[in-house]
Amino acid sequence: MNTKDASALIDGLSSQIDELYYEDANELRKFKLSARMVIARVFGESSHYIEDFESIEFLPRADRGPFMGAEKLEVWDQGKDQLQHLLRLMKADLDLDAAAEPTEDLSDTSRNSFGNWVIVRPLSEGGQSETYLVKESGTNSEQLYVLKKLKHPEKLHRFEGEVKACQALTHENIVRLVDFAPDGQTPYLVTEYCEGGTLSALPMETHPLATRLQMFAAICRGVAHAHTKGIVHRDIKPDNIFLRKDFRTPVVGDFGICYYDTGGERYTLVNEPVGPRMYIAPELEDGRADAVKPASDTYSLGKLLYWMLTGRIFAREKHRELQYDLTKDNSDPSFYLIYELLDQLIVADPSKRIGDANELLKHFDILVKRIELRAHAIDLNAPQLCTYCGTGKYRRVVNADTLQSPGSADISNFGLNIVGAPFWLIMVCSHCGHVQMFRPDHAEDRNAWKKQN
Repeated sequence: MNTKDASALIDGLSSQIDELYYEDANELRKFKLSARMVIARVFGESSHYIEDFESIEFLPRADRGPFMGAEKLEVWDQGKDQLQHLLRLMKADLDLDAAAEPTEDLSDTSRNSFGNWVIVRPLSEGGQSETYLVKESGTNSEQLYVLKKLKHPEKLHRFEGEVKACQALTHENIVRLVDFAPDGQTPYLVTEYCEGGTLSALPMETHPLATRLQMFAAICRGVAHAHTKGIVHRDIKPDNIFLRKDFRTPVVGDFGICYYDTGGERYTLVNEPVGPRMYIAPELEDGRADAVKPASDTYSLGKLLYWMLTGRIFAREKHRELQYDLTKDNSDPSFYLIYELLDQLIVADPSKRIGDANELLKHFDILVKRIELRAHAIDLNAPQLCTYCGTGKYRRVVNADTLQSPGSADISNFGLNIVGAPFWLIMVCSHCGHVQMFRPDHAEDRNAWKKQN
């Protein structure tokens, strides 16, 4: 690829991403993958990423590669603004927060340090706080941390709640608090820096289902630890899940609007609007919660699981609607098992949800084991792969409710003599004829088998 073509490709891709950035998250992820291809084509197939030079210091050292000749450097000079913009959107593989150019003169350390922490560069700015990449002064360590500075003094109660929560939590899947100063003129806290960026920027479609489930389980373990300590996060969403440098170990962060019941004090007002619109539990909408419960988090975790499976999200409880139902036109029986769990999480009534993340983990462990064992969903709508030949699928020949065959067979054709009024469900493999017989009336729930639509 020559210089002109490469620069045009970078420029075109950048403008397309700008158009998609706030419109279609799924399409944006596709363009992130395309951006990686652009970088590889510009800088050579033997180098996935850009070498560290001049002020560009945001790439993890392990991912830095050599430049591939003068022509590539010319491309960088011509298209570096567009390429930098692309890199800022590629949080999954690049440290994009640190890619931003400093917005102020950092040579004046009196204006660019907090306590023992010296600002390396700004990261992001939210509604309530500003965040910076920092290093500890007075040491030779190159270790980076994240400093969050409160913007609005009237929100000090939220900030104090976040500090209290982080102090109470020590878990490998919860962001680690390093330092804090909530009482000074400029309140701030310092946490570990997660080099993998946020979960929201990770193209989940590049990971197999097993990996996504493992990551979700780790997130649940972090939230379960918080629930054990009396803390309800209330703001669970992909943007608040961070990744360590392996891009597979998630940590739960941003406890800024958490609810913390210490038995005597409750941090964070319950009558203020909280939570992300697409992930928030219905009882928390418009700040209506009188008594915040861990079940609010399990609702959000259900939404998060759906997003990790699809890269899409929806308002309220729409996972069973046709356009969002993953069991429709999907031959993978695992999704029928996953939906059994989603039906216990994405529920409007909190009393009908799984109560907290500890209970959720028990259900999730069972789900993973069933998927690993290739267990069958107790659902007549689900594809039932033959356990004998592994090729055909079972079809129902005797109905459990009516004792009548949908075709020509009846119970006597299977050598059974009817005594009393039993309920039978009999299925036969379409390929090898293997037979499976069930007596739903002997099950704990005789209506456990979902009826075929």
